[in-house]
Amino acid sequence: MQAKISTRDCGPESKAHHELAWWRNSCLDQISSLSSHNASHPRRRAQADSQSFSSKHSMAIDPEYPLLRVAIVGAGPGGLATAIALQQIPNVEVTIYEQAKVLREVGAGISIGQNTWNVLELLGVADDLTSGHPTVTVLNLNGATGEELSRFEKQTDTKRLPIRTQRTKLQSALRSHVSEERLRLGTKVASIEDLGQGGVLLRFADGSETAADLVVGADGIRSVVRDAAWRDYELKFTGTTIWRTLLPWDAVKDLDPRFATTAWWHTPTTHVYFSPVGEGLWEIAARAYQDPAIHAADKHSWGVPVTNEVVESHFGVSIVGNENRDES
Repeated sequence: MQAKISTRDCGPESKAHHELAWWRNSCLDQISSLSSHNASHPRRRAQADSQSFSSKHSMAIDPEYPLLRVAIVGAGPGGLATAIALQQIPNVEVTIYEQAKVLREVGAGISIGQNTWNVLELLGVADDLTSGHPTVTVLNLNGATGEELSRFEKQTDTKRLPIRTQRTKLQSALRSHVSEERLRLGTKVASIEDLGQGGVLLRFADGSETAADLVVGADGIRSVVRDAAWRDYELKFTGTTIWRTLLPWDAVKDLDPRFATTAWWHTPTTHVYFSPVGEGLWEIAARAYQDPAIHAADKHSWGVPVTNEVVESHFGVSIVGNENRDES
């Protein structure tokens, strides 16, 4: 049976638990099927006295099964969540390679809905994500007049309410469940080579290298893993640019009472998103469209500071806040 991660909606908690259990059993079947193939490779065999993983969800190593070496490239929320899930499977050795020397998330806010809460519950992380602003009510407003176009009320009879939180808070909660020895910071993957039956070779920017049986690409839009798998793939600017920033809530709370509610302010071609994110912070995400045929050459970047004037030129209005923005 081929192991895979289901991409369907988790739905009720019981269904989500069932799917994770199915995935875990599928992985075990896959590992078991490798035992005869790997029997002649001592370095892949788990030793009876090997230490179990030190994370909160570690599993003991079973000497009857081969050791499956998994390399995860990228320590963002996706890479960390994958590591936590794989750590729960016996005989899976997980290592995360992250090019940043200091682990911090790029961006501003992120939404945590019911399906995400279900996954965080399964990973044992949900109780560690304590910061955020409930997004039970979401407004859609006319960006020019402020007129309310529609109002969406989310389900509230759930164990946890939907929230908007800082991306750094989600990443920190996930990292607390990954043992330090599994995380290699300041380790940039330069290239990847498929060795066939010998596994996958990862070469790093410092000249060192290592081998793995499975490589997971969680390294973002400029993925080295994707480039290795699909060598002809090219990044193309879609025309969408989003500027994001976090402001102190005290700086905007008296400007408009609707700023306390998550809201989309729409124009005919774009929108501005406002929402509190907890801990005294407030988020702006302003989306603009530019013709890819004209602007493609200079739009493959993110984290670029931009002035208020640049953002305002796309909307014809003044933007609340300071002059330090991120272009994505």
